[in-house]
Order: sequence, then structure tokens, then C-alpha cells
Amino acid sequence: MQPRCSHCGREVQRQIKGYKRKSLLTVLDLKSANTLFPRLDPHDAFLCFDCVREVYHKTKKCGKRRVYVDPNPPIRPAPAARPAPSVPAEPPPLKRLKKRLRSALNEHDYASQDPAPSARTEPPPARRDLRGPISQVCGFLRRRKFSCALNRLLQVNGFKDALLKVCSRIISSERKEMVKDLDGPYRKTFSPDSLSVFSWDKTTSWAEDKAPLTVACLRSMFPPAKKIQKQTVNYSRGNKPRRMTDEEVKQLLDRRISLVLSVSLYTSSLRACFLQTAFSVEMLRHRCPIKLFTVTNSLGISQSKTTARIHAKRLAEEHERRVKQWRDEIQTTRKTQYCSEDSKKALAFSFSWGKVQVPSVSRSDSTGRGYNFVTWAFRFAHRNRINFRYLHGPPIKAVEVSPHSVLPTRQTYESLRQRMKTLVMRIIADNLPALKGPRGRVERHIPHRYSHLMKEQSSTVSLGAVIPDSSEASVSTALGLKDYIPVVSGALYHILSCGDVLGTDKTQNQSLDPRYDGLIEAPLEFQKEHLFHEDMMKLLLSEKSENARGTLHHIVSLFHFKTFNNTARDYFLNLWDFITFVTTAYVTLFAVTDCGLDSVHQRPPGYPSQVSAQVDWLSDLAHRLVDLVWMAPPQEDINTAAAAAGQCDGEKKKITPFCYCREDKPGEQLVRCCSNRCPGIWFHASCARVQTWSDPPEEDCGGSDWFCSPACSTDGTYVYCHCKEQRGGPMVQCGRMEDCRRHEWYHQDCLSAAEQSRAQNTPWFCSESCSLAADGEDFLFNYTKAVLWEGLYQMARRDAIQEGDGDAMTDFWRMDLVLLWTRKHQQLFNSGHQMITGIEGFYPERVRQDMKWNRVLNLQGTSGGNISQDLLTELLINEFKGVIKFGKGSFTPQQVEQSAHLAGAQARHLDRIFFTGENPLTLSSYLSRVTSSSCGRTEDVSRFIQEFKTDELFRFKPGRKHSGFNGFRYQQRVREPERMGRCMRRLREEMDLRTDGVL
Repeated sequence: MQPRCSHCGREVQRQIKGYKRKSLLTVLDLKSANTLFPRLDPHDAFLCFDCVREVYHKTKKCGKRRVYVDPNPPIRPAPAARPAPSVPAEPPPLKRLKKRLRSALNEHDYASQDPAPSARTEPPPARRDLRGPISQVCGFLRRRKFSCALNRLLQVNGFKDALLKVCSRIISSERKEMVKDLDGPYRKTFSPDSLSVFSWDKTTSWAEDKAPLTVACLRSMFPPAKKIQKQTVNYSRGNKPRRMTDEEVKQLLDRRISLVLSVSLYTSSLRACFLQTAFSVEMLRHRCPIKLFTVTNSLGISQSKTTARIHAKRLAEEHERRVKQWRDEIQTTRKTQYCSEDSKKALAFSFSWGKVQVPSVSRSDSTGRGYNFVTWAFRFAHRNRINFRYLHGPPIKAVEVSPHSVLPTRQTYESLRQRMKTLVMRIIADNLPALKGPRGRVERHIPHRYSHLMKEQSSTVSLGAVIPDSSEASVSTALGLKDYIPVVSGALYHILSCGDVLGTDKTQNQSLDPRYDGLIEAPLEFQKEHLFHEDMMKLLLSEKSENARGTLHHIVSLFHFKTFNNTARDYFLNLWDFITFVTTAYVTLFAVTDCGLDSVHQRPPGYPSQVSAQVDWLSDLAHRLVDLVWMAPPQEDINTAAAAAGQCDGEKKKITPFCYCREDKPGEQLVRCCSNRCPGIWFHASCARVQTWSDPPEEDCGGSDWFCSPACSTDGTYVYCHCKEQRGGPMVQCGRMEDCRRHEWYHQDCLSAAEQSRAQNTPWFCSESCSLAADGEDFLFNYTKAVLWEGLYQMARRDAIQEGDGDAMTDFWRMDLVLLWTRKHQQLFNSGHQMITGIEGFYPERVRQDMKWNRVLNLQGTSGGNISQDLLTELLINEFKGVIKFGKGSFTPQQVEQSAHLAGAQARHLDRIFFTGENPLTLSSYLSRVTSSSCGRTEDVSRFIQEFKTDELFRFKPGRKHSGFNGFRYQQRVREPERMGRCMRRLREEMDLRTDGVL
């Protein structure tokens, strides 16, 4: 219905921001509105612009609104004129006051004893008109209206000049007081500690306490906050412009007021130069030209380039002093109690480095291709948050480590299942607005024994950059880290190190197996994670599938994701954002289709009302999804690899993945252990009879449950049913029996009401894929499961890293060993095998625990804010790579060393000072993207649901083909498990041969 004017009834035209009309009370006050429009309700009436013009002709402006002016006001009679008073020639005599009666009146005599005064016949003498500025000011002061008094005085000639002199004298005294304050923010010494504690709002608050008049004058020079908030901001290319928030407006005003004050104080005293020094170091860090230093120094904003280099050198000396202090504490202090308050001290630290190719000054005369590139190693030291100094367990030989402890077990994959289930519950609760009850009860951070320490902020120090000496056989000497390694009892103290040693330039004289001399090589967590991301893209993203609905390439085109090529600066971040979005969208799509919803805003049918029941309902939904996409490698292949790794050289027995004996006994019956954590799974009947002193059942599933050991019988797990618990009671078998795609046997109590009714029919199938499996494969369904399995696996690994869960990260390395071998990533396979073998006993006890728990860092100091050391190194040197690209020229060794020393924590503090919170170029922005566990594209997730909810991606349809990935099957089997076991055996023998080089 088209709105109309409340007065004339005309239709109101619609514009972009609304209708072309005005509310009656925004034009007139209430009294004038009732006078001009008595028949209208002022609170609900709107006027068109023609009626507003008529109102303007009949009213006058009074403040923000207009008031009605009567054109014919009533005529009042003029008051009678008073006769002019006679002015006597002489002043009248003083009136004599009567003496007060001293005698008290009677008790009931209330009347006055004096006669009534006579009526006055002459008018009183006229009073003098005392309405000058002085009297008005005095009246204002008596009524405590100081602003009115000051405004009245400003109208007096000469008062403004006097006021300016007084204010300038006050401001000058406030300036002197700020300069003399040695503890003020402008007089602080430029150091890493002062950079970390500097804050703009604290600086403004300090200035308001010391110089209230100066700050008030500066604030009045800026427009009001509401006017600034209307301005649009756009911090990065590609983001939509938006309005500034209240916090951003306050931050902007604090920054600019503090900057203006710093220029004044720096001009008054060169010692008040903290901000100028910080700004000059920031320009030196970004390799600004000397002309810019000269201009900003003349304006009082920064210091000279020479001074900036001096401060940068002091920062480098401070970093070296701090790391040597950590070293001296290890060499001189005694053992500390495990995880006590002393563990917060720098009693342990680790190293990391990353390589950068930098164009050198000397040009290549032989090739004529421009600049020569020199490989530099950027080095960093990180303080450990968990102290394990008291542990002194001896190491064992690598061949003595059980291969079953190196490879994943069924318990390892069961822990993965539970973590995936938690992730699915988070995603569904966050993306279905109707699920408000369980949203607060979903586990956001999976706890572990050191969760409280992993929330603490890490301390990172830059050790500068060096050119690795390829002539040195020792890694610590080649990287210049020998002086920082402690020496305890005449032996080198083992320090974790994370860096690409194999990629360092080598000469022919250098051995292939370098010595570490006090350094323990830690595997590259981020490189492994990024390698798996690329494998996922190669497997599931194809240009041929651009027109196939639901494929990754189709999603990239439909939702306009950024490029994934290797030349992108934030390539790995874009790739991780894409994987997070795809996984979130697929999980939400499963929840919508499984519950029969039309959109994410609809409430699921049968959703319970109690919060506890809602959590159970959400847990069952997440369990069904994880059970649907579960594609872990068969435990039989892993047992085969472990058995091959346990064989000695010369043994040529046929390897079997079953039983205690690991021997092949053709024709003998096999029985199955009903524990879900049993490493053997299947056992020969004769071996089981000898081991357990009891006869196993003839039928492993139809008879009673059988367990291979007391440990398996008491662990509470069950190999069948999706609950994986020993609940007892009647069970139902799937019609496909041993070919069931899920669990084959199910507790009758674990089935839903609909499934229990279907279970009365024979045969009964546990899922649609089992009932229709005989009719053919569904390649679209296979592709959907593979995408969701890969996405949940990557998110589960990232969640373990973010929480700093050392046990979970070690389990993921065990599972990743199988993937690294199957996908032929031999270098990372060797590195991961060495780490897990070391954790299982090859390393000393202290090094084992450090390798587990001290390989991640938390620069944000929040729960779930941990990242791997090699990822932090990549982020820290990523900025210098941008400087190289921006400079487009050569670098001297001094320039490279300055840039390396300015990287790290101080670079993050400088970004925090000079950049806004949402600038995507800062290290904090990269860290927030890396540690984010949720998808930030909620609107795109809802759009994804509306786009693909009718495609039946999660429904099994036999014979359905895939236009982009026809014939697709996900590879679950381990590639050549026997060969994998022999490779593990060879690696363990090599570790024993070069024990001196490794340790």
C-alpha cells in the first residue's frame, strides 16, 4: 500500500533511502503541531514536502525545530505611565529604626502592637537600572552558570586577549609538566618492552590527566564522533566499504591527538621521541627512501635514517642479550619442579629458521640476467611454555622401538572419530540459527593436560639473518647458532630446531647427513599440512569439472574464491579458507537434508525442548555424518606394515596382519576380538586357545563375544555398532553381513524407531547404500564423501594444533605417516618417522616431551591460538618477501640484517601501533585467519544450501555417474604395506648408525 500525506492525502514518492516525507514532530514542536494540525496525531503523522513548505512559511526556527507564530496576536492595553519622580536637591534623611520591644507579648496576644501602616500616596522612588556586564556576570556566578558568565565576558572588549594570554600560559605549563614526566609514554626508552606495552588510549588518558586544557583544545579541533562515524572505510582491496564503529572512531581520535602532542613535545625536548623513533624504525623496516626520512624529520614526525639504524642495532643487541640470558639460565640454574611457577621462566627454548632468496648488490656479469640471488637464513628463538628439565630418562636404540607404537592403532582412529564429531557439532550449532540451546554447550576447546599453559602468550625473539656456510658439516655452526646452545656438565644441551635443513645449499665436500651438534630436528608441521592441502586440490579439483554441480571447481566459480596459484602471497591462507568453507557448507547441507528442512532458519521436526536432550540430538546427528563419510585405511594393512617392520634382515616368512604369530596358516579358522582397540583384530583358533586358555566360539559374531586378552575385555569398547560400546542386549545384523559398508552388527537399542520397525523384516540393511549396493556404484556419492572426509580430516588436524594438544598432534603424525607413504612424499615420511621413533624412546625423555608439547607457539595469548613454528617463521619472513617485491632492487648485507632483526614480536607491535585492527597486511590479521576455527562466510553457506539442497548429494543412488569425476573411488588402502614396513626397518637402522649426528 502506497503511503500518503497525513494532511493533504497525496501519495508519497519512494526514494532509495526511504519515502519522500517527514515526520510532523521532526518539523514542529508538540504545541505548534497541535495548533496547526488539531485533527492529526502528532506522533504518527507524516507530511509531504509541499505541506512542509507551507509549514515553513507559517513558522520560525527555534533550535532544531520550528514554532508557530500567530500573525494576529491579541492587543493588550498599555500599562499606565507612572509620574516622574521628583529628585530632591538634598538626600533624604535617614529613616530612624524603631527599637525592638524587649518585653515579650502575652501568650494569646498574636496581633501586632504597632498601628497599621497608612496607605502610601506617593509612588516609590525609581530604582537604578544595574544591568551592566559586571552585574550580569555576578548574577551568573551566583547561580553557578559559569559558561554563561564566560560567554558574557567574551562580549567585553579586551577580555578575549586576556583570556588567550591566560590559556596560553596554562598550556605552556602543561607542556612543561608533560616533558618533565620521565615515566610518560613519550619519554620512554625505545625497547621491545616499551613497544609491547604502548597503547594509544592509555597515552591519551595520561595526557588528559597532565594537560586537560591542551587535550580539550585538540579534541575541539576534530569533528564530532558521530560525524566521523558516517565516513566509509575500506582497508583492503576487494572488501566492501562500510561505516566506522564506535571503537574505530575512538581509536582514530586517540591516534591523531597523541600524534599532534608528540610533535609538540618532540620540538620542546628531543628526549620525548618515542613515537618519532618508532615511526622511523617502521619506515626503515619497509625500506623507505632517505628523502622520505628527511621530509618527515623536518615535520617532526620521525627521526633521521641514521638514528633509526642506531635504534635498530640496539634492538638486535637486546635480542641477542635475551637469548644468551636464556642460555645462561639453563647453564647455571638448578632443576625446577615440573610445571611449577618456575616453568614460566626461560629455562628452555627452541630455534626455527626460514630461507629467503635476496637479490645482492653485485650484478652478474657472466650471465647478464640482472641481480645475483643469495640465500639467507632468517633465525628466530622461541621460549618454551612447558618445562621438562627434571626428566632424565635414557634413550634406547631405534630398532628396539616397537613398530606398532609408530603406526596408528584403532584407538588412534577412534580418537579422530570423536574429534570429528565435535567439529561437526560446532558447525551445525553455528550455522543453524534454530539450535540456540546446545550452541553454548558444544565443546569449543577440547581440553588436555596442559591446556592452561597453552593459553599463555609465547615469547619470540629474532636472531637476525645469516648466509648459511655450506662448508660446515654442522648445522648449528652453519647457521650461526653454536653460541646460543647451552653446555651442561660438559655436554651440549639438546635444543629443538625447526627448519628446512635438507634444502640448504651444499657443496660436494659436505656430507649428506649433517651433524646437528646440540640441535634436535623437528618435522615441518606446516609444510606437511600445506602438502596435504595441495593433494586434496589435485585429487578433487579439476578444470574438467567446472560445469559439474557440487564439485570444488564449480564452488570456486560460483562463490568467487580467490586464486590458488603458487604466486599468490597468501596462497596457503586462501586455500585454508576455501577448505573451511567447503567443509562447513557440506556439513550444514547434510544437516538440512537429513532433517528434511527447507532452509537453515527452519526448526527441525521432533527437536526436543530440553537442553540436555537437544545436545544428545545434535550428537546423534553428528555421529551419523561421521559414520557416513568414515574412510580410514584398513587396520589390516597397517598391521602388515608393522609386521614387516618387525622382521629382521634375512627373514622371508609370509607376513600376515593377524594373530599373535603373524604367520600364515591356511585352512585354520579365524576368530575376531570384539574390542575396538585390539591391535590384532583376527586370531587363529589354535593361537587363541593357547593364549587365553579357553576355547573361542565357533562363530565370531553369531556366538558369544570373545576377547583376546583381559585388557581388551575391560576397555569398554566394542568392534560392532556405531556406539562402539559394550552395552549387551540383542543385536541386529546387516543383510550384507561381512560386506557391510559400516558396522555389520548393531545393538537393537541403538537403532531409531524407524530402523527398529524395519529390522523386523529379513534381510535388514543398515543404510541405503547397503540395500542398493548390488545395483551399482554411485560416483557422485563417492565424491561427496571424499570431499567431506578430507575436509574434516584437515580441520581436525588444525584443531589439534590450535589447542596445542601434543598427544593429538603425535597421533596425527602416526596417521599421516600412512598417507605420506601412500602419496609418495618420502622426505616428510622420513622426518615424521624419525620424530615418532624418537618420541617412543630413541630421544632422551626431556627431548621426547619437548618434541610433543613445545613445537607450537601462541602469539595471541588466547585459547585455540597456537600455530606451528614453521608456519610462524613463514609469516614472519613473508613481510620481507613483500619488501623484496616492492623494492625491485638489490640489498646490501646490512639491509638484510636490519630487516631480519626487525621481524618477529617487535614487528607485530609496530603493526599494532601504526595499523588499524582490520588491516589485512599485518601479522595479527594473518594470525587471526590461521587460528580461526569457524567459517566467516555465513551468507554464502545459506546460499550454498539453497543452491544444492535438491541435488541429493548425500543420498545413495546406484548407477549414478559424475560428469566431472566419473568412476571416482577414494583410495583407502595402504600402498604396498610390506614395502612400507621394510622402509621403516631401514630408517631405524640408519638412525642407530648416525646416533652421534642426530643427538
